[in-house]
Amino acid sequence: MRSVDMESQVVIDQENDVAGMRSWKKMGYYVLSFLVHLAILMGYVDFVIGSEAPD
Repeated sequence: MRSVDMESQVVIDQENDVAGMRSWKKMGYYVLSFLVHLAILMGYVDFVIGSEAPD
């Protein structure tokens, strides 16, 4: 009886791990996309400031 409980617990743990990995992947994607947009924005700001600055 105990071994069945343990096995089902292992399966539940594995499912939780998979769900955790999915959310981590999603979060990583959001962070990456945010950083890319930030980098583009910074580059644009640098370009605008750089082109406006007198030589």
